[in-house]
Amino acid sequence: MNPEVSYCSLVNSPPEQVAATLAPLRSLDPEVVLAVDDRVDSAWIDGYRQIADRVFLVSYPGSFARTYAWLREQCAGRWILQLDADEVPAPGLAAEVAATIAAGDVTHAWIRCRWLYPDAHSYLAPWPWRPDYSLRLLRNDPAVVRFPAQMHATVAAIGPKRYLREPLYHADLLTDVAARERKHARYEAGRPGFVIDGLSLNEVYYLPERRSDLRMLPVPEEDAGAVAAFLEPSLLPRRREARPPASVAHVALDEIVARSEHRELGEDDYRASLTLLDDDLRLVAREWRTFDVEVRNLGTTQWPGGLDARPQTASATAGSPSAAGTRRACRRASAARCAPAQARSSRSRCSVRRPSAGTRSRSTSCTSTCAGSAAPYGRGSTYARRRGARPER
Repeated sequence: MNPEVSYCSLVNSPPEQVAATLAPLRSLDPEVVLAVDDRVDSAWIDGYRQIADRVFLVSYPGSFARTYAWLREQCAGRWILQLDADEVPAPGLAAEVAATIAAGDVTHAWIRCRWLYPDAHSYLAPWPWRPDYSLRLLRNDPAVVRFPAQMHATVAAIGPKRYLREPLYHADLLTDVAARERKHARYEAGRPGFVIDGLSLNEVYYLPERRSDLRMLPVPEEDAGAVAAFLEPSLLPRRREARPPASVAHVALDEIVARSEHRELGEDDYRASLTLLDDDLRLVAREWRTFDVEVRNLGTTQWPGGLDARPQTASATAGSPSAAGTRRACRRASAARCAPAQARSSRSRCSVRRPSAGTRSRSTSCTSTCAGSAAPYGRGSTYARRRGARPER
């Protein structure tokens, strides 16, 4: 039987601190999945095993954002709660998460983050540090969730949502200024031109001392104990009752990156066959009609679906003339996804118009509906694709 909630995190901090993050969530009894930076002190590994159900040693891929799609696949829970290694939840968050899941009326929930500064007793009150909502609770369903693998935009979801009142406390600003300046420079290089309040987002968030209008609020008394326990952890991780220590698996970087939207596809990954499904190809002048095409993935990797997903895959027909002067041209991104060795069907349509004399055709955009599943399209799978054109004067 799958657990109700999986807690997952990418960690490079001592296991005592990870245990302090988990302590306020104990009432959820979550499955704990940890992806551990393989550069950490090897003496920490046994501590992770005591507090987790699954432990993976992962190589740093240049940006942790590239690991989230892979990490989601390791979670067995119906819901996923994801926190960063430098965060601790307020004690009241677990009850609010449980209530959200029990209500069953949303697909995801945003949790506000309070940035501790300049010490553990206060947090930043002005915009943009407050409110700073982050998508951390989501249904474990690939039909509603995707992971863009972009810095500061690591997850996206569709469907009804909720904004929770209980916060997370973020401790990143408690490091020294020099370390935060290096992070700012690194993040700026990774995603330049991201602006908020007319300044670099990374500068605004990570270097608050450059602002002259800062205002702080005290950490509420009911949350102060969890924050203090996180920043100065004293208890060694203990094995959870009735659960053996987690096994440890080392995951190759290629396996992780293969799930990332921002990976590069090779020529073989785009191999495909196209089959025209219509047997009546007649066209009448100035008529709009559909042509259904089935595309079979013959490559070695899944194709992402949707116009926003990356890397893009699309089918196309050349604009060569056919009978009676008709020209067809259409290039369209995939409407759905399918993992390798899975077969899913999707039917989509667009109209092809026979142009009048003196006109020429161009590709047209069309909406798409999936008749099978929203899972990824993988090797050996098929889906129906539209192709068509409309005149351009």
